[in-house]
Amino acid sequence: MINPGQKKKKMMKKSDWADLPMEILRMIMEKLFWSERLPSCLVCKTWHECFLEIQNDEQFLPWVMTMEQGGICKLGDPSKQASNIVEGAGTHDVLGYADACASRYGWVLFLNNLNDHDQYILYSPFTNEVIKLPILIKDYTSVATFSHSPGSPNCMAIVFSAKNRKISIKTCQPGDKSWKIFEFKGDKVNIIGQVVCVGDFVYCFYSDDDWKLGAFNIKQQELKVSSGILPMNTDHFNSLFVAFNGDILLHSFSSNKPWSDQYWRFDLSEDKWVVVEDEIMKKHVIFDGCTSFTVPAVRDARQSAGMVHSFKDYLSDFSCLPFHADLTLRGPEVRHHRWLNGDYKWLKKDYKQLDKIWIQPPFQRIWR
Repeated sequence: MINPGQKKKKMMKKSDWADLPMEILRMIMEKLFWSERLPSCLVCKTWHECFLEIQNDEQFLPWVMTMEQGGICKLGDPSKQASNIVEGAGTHDVLGYADACASRYGWVLFLNNLNDHDQYILYSPFTNEVIKLPILIKDYTSVATFSHSPGSPNCMAIVFSAKNRKISIKTCQPGDKSWKIFEFKGDKVNIIGQVVCVGDFVYCFYSDDDWKLGAFNIKQQELKVSSGILPMNTDHFNSLFVAFNGDILLHSFSSNKPWSDQYWRFDLSEDKWVVVEDEIMKKHVIFDGCTSFTVPAVRDARQSAGMVHSFKDYLSDFSCLPFHADLTLRGPEVRHHRWLNGDYKWLKKDYKQLDKIWIQPPFQRIWR
């Protein structure tokens, strides 16, 4: 006959980590670095549910990723104001010599320039997955992005380029053996500007005699050209092109009218550009990089309301400026504003001449 003490002891032996109260489990997970928290969701159903619950309370400030030669990858978490090395990323030496083209859904699209060819590579520092896409003939005029998370069957890489005065668009899905190539007639097309994904469309602006907007339908594989001329002094170096509340936002930097820049939204129904009011812009935060995007100025992004965070090439390192500032400022003017906001001040401690990439953690389910 088992006495009560023996019964209690026996029950304790059967208990395991899955029996931890959800409140305690949540407290433990919240203190973990994100990349450390991710594997924990595979322990059991309870841990999986807790992981998803934490993701529903997502933060809006993006993380910062750097990739050094030799494949040393670091992820910087703004909530902890610290960077950690991604274990195992060093096995992907090829990424250390590649250039970042786009960042979405916790993944980065890299371009690796080979001798006579280009290879695009999708990499997630959160799961350490690498997806190599088929080889392409080298093209020095291309810009590229991807439409969905590589875990989705709708994921597609899209490359735009100007070829023989035409717009050339190449598409490829993970697992494809080759790229599909489409050419669309243009009028002396010579430069392809920035690209941005909104829904089932990838928008790009390009130059012939004027700067124009093209919308590539991913599902139908068709290109529609807007009849509206892009506003202000648009060029592919001094412009900000970003998805904004389901629309497209454009900021053309004025070189001859300081402090007079405006943001423009493309009205799809009217097929024209309209000015966006300052009050609307001040409710958002813009992050300008290889892929630019906006986030609402709430939760942890609240103190960045009305600001532009930038890693663009025309600034020597990270900058933070108000929307109304002229971002073409150089020298002392830029240094005065640099590190104005405290969200990313900690980056300066580890500052090196490395490419920095904004990357948003994949809050949706990211495993296959």
